[in-house]
Parts: sequence; structure tokens; C-alpha cells
Amino acid sequence: MRKIYFLITLLFTLAFVKCKTYNKQAEVDKLNHYAIIQYNPNEKYPKFENAEPTNLTYEEILKLERIIMPKIIKNLKEHKYFRQYVAAKNLDGEKLVWINFFCEEYYNPSDEICIMEGADGGNCFFQVKVNLTKEDCYFYMENMEG
Repeated sequence: MRKIYFLITLLFTLAFVKCKTYNKQAEVDKLNHYAIIQYNPNEKYPKFENAEPTNLTYEEILKLERIIMPKIIKNLKEHKYFRQYVAAKNLDGEKLVWINFFCEEYYNPSDEICIMEGADGGNCFFQVKVNLTKEDCYFYMENMEG
């Protein structure tokens, strides 16, 4: 039993350290339940074609919420979510934002610096992509039930 506990602790520690080195500039707003995580094109999620990291302002987050509301309103009626915002700028200078949503009950402090991944979980895990420049929510994906 001690070996299992040790291995689990070691794995979480390594994952946390890995995430911390990649995302040193994460910005967290615990009151509003979100984190802004710097885009890293070498990470598995999110993927943007030919893009580089950029910043998000609080005003842009409010604009994003207005843009995505029609797509996510049904989810918000069922759960409270923690959000992870990741912003990038493409070659045309357009600001693209990937937003990862997951139910607050799954929140862990490492989610402030590391992308939360869920293979299932239904509407407790979903993602959207927004072209902030064009004010277009062009991607919505809800995870499958496991």
C-alpha cells in the first residue's frame, strides 16, 4: 500500500513540476473561477496552426463570455465550472482563444498552471475555441459520458 501511495504522489509531483516549468506566466482569478495559461505550441492541448502566445485582458474575457454564452448556456444551468483560457495570435494577427471548462468539483490547485484533461465526464468537461478578433465561436466539444 505504501508503494502505491508513493508512486501516486511521485506521479502527481512530476506532473505538477512539468506544468509549472511550462506555464510560469499563468494568471489566476479564484473569485471568478478561471486561470489564464500561456499558450505553448509544444503541448498536446490546445492546438492552433501557426500561432504564438499572446495575453488576455479582463475586458477580453468579458467579451469572450458574451460570444460563447449562446453555446454554453445549457451547461451553465447544470454545473458551475472552472475555466482555463489559453490565447494565441495567428499569422493574420487574429487572437484565438481556447477555453477549457470543467466542473468545479474536479478543481485542483494544479489546474491554475496545467491544462486539465478529461477523457470522459460528459457535460462536466467541454471546450470551445473563439476567434476573438472576428467574435466567432467556431468550435464546441463536450466530452462523452464514461
